[in-house]
Amino acid sequence: MIAVFGGAFNPPTVAHFEVAKYVLAMPEVTGLLFVPVGDRYEKADLVPAGHRVRMLEIVAEGLPGARVSQVEIEALRALKTIETLERLQLEYPDSELAFVMGADNLASLTKWYQYERLIKNFKLIILQRGECDVPAFIEEHFSSLSDQFLVAHDFEKLDVSSTAYRTALGGTDLLLPGVATYVENNELYGRLGVTKVLAIVGPTAVGKTRLSVELAAALDGEIISGDAMQIYRGMDIGTAKITAAEMAGVPHHLLDEKEPGDAYSVAEFQKAVRAKIDEITARGKLPIIVGGTGLYVKAVLYDY
Repeated sequence: MIAVFGGAFNPPTVAHFEVAKYVLAMPEVTGLLFVPVGDRYEKADLVPAGHRVRMLEIVAEGLPGARVSQVEIEALRALKTIETLERLQLEYPDSELAFVMGADNLASLTKWYQYERLIKNFKLIILQRGECDVPAFIEEHFSSLSDQFLVAHDFEKLDVSSTAYRTALGGTDLLLPGVATYVENNELYGRLGVTKVLAIVGPTAVGKTRLSVELAAALDGEIISGDAMQIYRGMDIGTAKITAAEMAGVPHHLLDEKEPGDAYSVAEFQKAVRAKIDEITARGKLPIIVGGTGLYVKAVLYDY
């Protein structure tokens, strides 16, 4: 069963992440599709779909089995829920689809376009919210179709919303770190773009490598070598160059790119690292410069 989680995601918050995480842990669910609304959807302060897709992709990176569908973005008009689900069913003909919704929306379900067809042809995953007695409501209004409902009784609602983030400057705790970085770098929702870079500097053999890998894993970062000699191939022992095993899956940049006889200047290093910072930041990751060549690191950070 593939769960379909629709919404504006303007922006996607930690609550959206927790909902998706909960749904993916349900035994019936094998995957989840985030389905952001298209730009034709009438909603105030809706940022362009491309940004919302990229932010959802960042969220999905931390959720095995989650993907982002652009079915509503690619549509020539705003789609009704039943239309979205039927289009997705054509894309996934061998999978059962289940639409994710909160219990607070149950009361209005009978007013939805073609709601009976929707319930008959698709499962509905209902997240318990508020004081609504979901099983009783389903029995009263949809008794003949009660098997189509999967009720998440133990889901704990988070008091977090996209609106709260949009209307209050700050509030980065409402977003995943990668999403917050993306918002700031692209100056969305009134946030000013400030490129964040973490630098770890010091002499050889003081533990920079281990610390940098631990921080990259914790802060969703990628590492850029700040060592003037590690750019050269074959100079591993004297520079204490990190090994593939020590990288632990964390992306590393500007290692082993030059031959020992090649010239390499601080100006070239400055240009290359700044380009890597832009690339890493655009992916919603944190650039981490690690090395012991102070002149080179200063050139990147301070126009030295």
